[in-house]
Amino acid sequence: MREDSFGKSVLVGCFSDLFAYVCHFQRTLSVSMPAVEEVRARVQTLLAEAEQKAKDAGYSEDDIRLAKFALCAWIDELMMNVNWPHRETWKRNLLQTEYFKTTNAGEEFFQHLNHLRPEQNEVREVFYLCLCLGFRGRYCHPGDELIISQLKQAQLNFLVGAQRGDFRTRVLIPDAYPPDDEASSLLLAEKEKKVSKEMMILAAAPAFLFLILFIVYTFVLKGRVDDILGPLLG
Repeated sequence: MREDSFGKSVLVGCFSDLFAYVCHFQRTLSVSMPAVEEVRARVQTLLAEAEQKAKDAGYSEDDIRLAKFALCAWIDELMMNVNWPHRETWKRNLLQTEYFKTTNAGEEFFQHLNHLRPEQNEVREVFYLCLCLGFRGRYCHPGDELIISQLKQAQLNFLVGAQRGDFRTRVLIPDAYPPDDEASSLLLAEKEKKVSKEMMILAAAPAFLFLILFIVYTFVLKGRVDDILGPLLG
């Protein structure tokens, strides 16, 4: 995992301005109602800047594309669910359609997530952060809250395990997908003994804790600390 001199994940850092802008937009919507053209232009600018930062940092086109896809899926979902008069306008011109020629990001998000390789854990961190910030995708129905919770915990477990140097395939979330889901081949791997959340966190490498601290630092003024730390603190 690439880190800057402060131990932060570089890829998450490349997209941090975009994360911060969208969270600020969501939090201040009740007192400020920006025009859809203004919001879209700002998002497009921040996406382009983030891509360039990631390229300059040496990330592959595939990793950048996947991280960008996760952000676009999260932003589209958020824009279509917040209380502002431009939801339908945004729905007719989705970021996922503009950049990826799809309207099915709610499904594809999880397909991409479950095809990530162990060496793509910085990309996984971007997906994890989108989940922590409210992305639901295909799991947007009543009763799906447990599945989303399992998904977030599974990704956290995987990232912590990777920081410890444990890249073995493991059972991540056996109940989070239907039996015929294509992701089941990844999830139904070798069984391992359950490790308590507390022990796992204590055993995690400092680099991942730096990531968590960075995320808290970035979003503490946006009122989203509970969303980020919830999977850690239970």
